[in-house]
Amino acid sequence: MNSFLIFYHSWAKTNDPPPITPETPSQNRSVLRQAIHSCKGFVHWIDLFFNKEGLEFLMDSFDTQSVKEIKLLISLYNNENQINEELKTD
Repeated sequence: MNSFLIFYHSWAKTNDPPPITPETPSQNRSVLRQAIHSCKGFVHWIDLFFNKEGLEFLMDSFDTQSVKEIKLLISLYNNENQINEELKTD
């Protein structure tokens, strides 16, 4: 199981507040970056609102020595302007 999923499942079993909340955007990015960086072997990313900023965040977050595969599942619905040739090239 992916280490991010292990992190999420262990968190979900606790009574602590969620590590990602609308009130703490900076902390949210830090927690998510740490979780992505802990992934080993692969990252499978599902994002309905994926855009260039999301790609840059993802690319800056994973460990290039241990992650050898990245798969993205994104949505075109209400996101057509973000998914373009420039994003594909990046």
